[in-house]
Amino acid sequence: MALARRNAYLHALGIDVWVPRAGADKATFVHPEPGAVSELPVSLAHGLHIGPGDGNTLLLCNGPAEAATQLAADIARCLDGEPVWSWPVPAEAEPGISLQQAIEQRLFTRVLVFGQELGGFVSELASGSDAQVIASARILRTRSITELAGSPVAKRTLWSELCANEWCAGRAGRA
Repeated sequence: MALARRNAYLHALGIDVWVPRAGADKATFVHPEPGAVSELPVSLAHGLHIGPGDGNTLLLCNGPAEAATQLAADIARCLDGEPVWSWPVPAEAEPGISLQQAIEQRLFTRVLVFGQELGGFVSELASGSDAQVIASARILRTRSITELAGSPVAKRTLWSELCANEWCAGRAGRA
């Protein structure tokens, strides 16, 4: 992919692009502020929108605005594989796929759930007494992207949990 096209793509996603100072005055970057990403009440009753990708990790957040933040890009980059983003389908849209179906059809083995409310919905789907597994996928829960963006302690906790579960690129495969 050409550099200009790649930068335009990243810019459209709201991801900072490092450019030489000579070209910095030509680029204008707009990012949602951590508090500006709305956390509307969500429901998984209408199913999920599953983003592009074919990795084994599903990242479940509140909406596309959260998935487009700088922090979301950093989290995705730290994982040992290419993750797939997802979020609940709005009530007025066509019904999406259920989390159970997504795991079974797309063969996700790991699901990272952002936000307490989404974590509650996921707990209802968990089979048996083990709320950490749905079908063949291990489930990790953390705070919402907005909460993580505003708390260095929460970010460190997430990083520690990802490393402890060997989901991070630098730690994966080490015993």
